[in-house]
Amino acid sequence: METGEPSDLASAQRRLVTHAAALGFQVVHDAAPPVSVLDEPGTPLTVMEAAAALGTARFCESQPNVVLRLGPSRSIARTLVLNCHLDTVAGAVPVSHTGGTVTGRGSVDAKGQAVALIAGVREALARRPDFPDRTTVLLQLVGGEEGGAMGWYGTRLLVRAGFTGRINVVAEPTRLATLDRTTSTMTARIRVDGEGATDDAAAAGHNATLALAVVADALVRRIGLEAANSLCLGGLHTGTMHNRVYGKGVLLANLAYGSKEEAAWLRATTEDAFGSALTVLERDFAHIPIATRTARDARQICQLEWTKQGLPVLRGRDPAMERVLTAAGIDRHDDDAGLAPFTCDAMWFNDSSGYTVVLGAGDLEEDGAHTDHEQVRLTDLASYVDQISALLTQFDRMPRG
Repeated sequence: METGEPSDLASAQRRLVTHAAALGFQVVHDAAPPVSVLDEPGTPLTVMEAAAALGTARFCESQPNVVLRLGPSRSIARTLVLNCHLDTVAGAVPVSHTGGTVTGRGSVDAKGQAVALIAGVREALARRPDFPDRTTVLLQLVGGEEGGAMGWYGTRLLVRAGFTGRINVVAEPTRLATLDRTTSTMTARIRVDGEGATDDAAAAGHNATLALAVVADALVRRIGLEAANSLCLGGLHTGTMHNRVYGKGVLLANLAYGSKEEAAWLRATTEDAFGSALTVLERDFAHIPIATRTARDARQICQLEWTKQGLPVLRGRDPAMERVLTAAGIDRHDDDAGLAPFTCDAMWFNDSSGYTVVLGAGDLEEDGAHTDHEQVRLTDLASYVDQISALLTQFDRMPRG
């Protein structure tokens, strides 16, 4: 999503398929997302733009999804899903293994989790070799989770195809306790498309830096005061030179929500703040010579577009399956304490009939996911292996029906 180059996702999938096959897993789905998926309503704009830049067919072909199955096809009641994304954010992080800690891009988010899932199944088979006679495990190795893809052409398609279970475990770093709720995000992109100028005639141009700064100020004042944890005021870019007035620029704002009601409020408030910012430009800057043209033309050169919106959130409880997890020694993050919900592929299981949890080793922040210091401790992965093994064992012990 972020490099502009074809993904090598299939290579990572092949390595994991080899190890899983040794345990008895069979590939039941190995396919690139159809190009038609990018024409569906709601496709994130960032996905469409990345696909257009690379070529839609090439983009899709390089990001296949793989599903493996251990045991025969069974009803959802006797099926458990393990889901893990293998794509990462951009940026090379040197790989090393020192003192029981592995560093490298994807070590904690989320290739390390995928390795632990397979090791957990291996451990469960060692403890209970015949569990595939009663319980089916689906292992999903997907792409399209990072970079604003939001699982649109990955997990979303697999859920829609019916690859779901009574318990669906989505592997993300959660400090080895479950989250059964997620947030989702919507992204506003504010553009200024005006004419630039040189420093010798600064007043002759539109000043995108000024316009976007006023918009950023309005967003922080409106949303930052009323819903501080919902707003991530992201990249602002106009240019880097000191002796130019840049007439074009972009500001990004990412907005997290935990319900449809929150999403509706955030969208309305963002659009209102944008409108208020244009009013401020027109009213407060028209009399300042270097800003007069920007103020006068604000509504012609500034626009707000939603690059991503309308995504679901995961929110559900299931006392019966929670008891299975508890019996496996797996804790749950409380609604009012512990790890706060975040956005991930689990949201697409929201409408399935099973119970979905996010569960994994490590911590997104402490282990540097998406940063130049990404790492994972092998002791954390080992604990995750034990959890997956115990969960499979407890799930297998459930009475049929």
